[in-house]
Amino acid sequence: MSIINLAWIILISIVVHSHDNQPSFQEIAKNASDAVVFIKVKKSVNKPSRIYFNDPFLDNFFFGKQPNISPNRSGQGSGFLISKSGYILTNNHVVEGATQISVQ
Repeated sequence: MSIINLAWIILISIVVHSHDNQPSFQEIAKNASDAVVFIKVKKSVNKPSRIYFNDPFLDNFFFGKQPNISPNRSGQGSGFLISKSGYILTNNHVVEGATQISVQ
């Protein structure tokens, strides 16, 4: 057995045994699941302006009729309760520009 193979065996053994006292991911998830929240958001979206011609006839002629865009969009994400006072940690893109936020 070469010295490199022996070194790998020792390293793997150290890594495997160093985690014996650590909780498993399943245990951590089970304990943290009460702190996970579901977030629903509504956002107002501006209808895009005509960027090519500023003339509805020319825009329709070259690019076809543009679909109507709803002024409201909805989205969802998740977060974590991080304090007893109700602070929630989530990604910025979940709530950025939201006009209405609902937490479940």
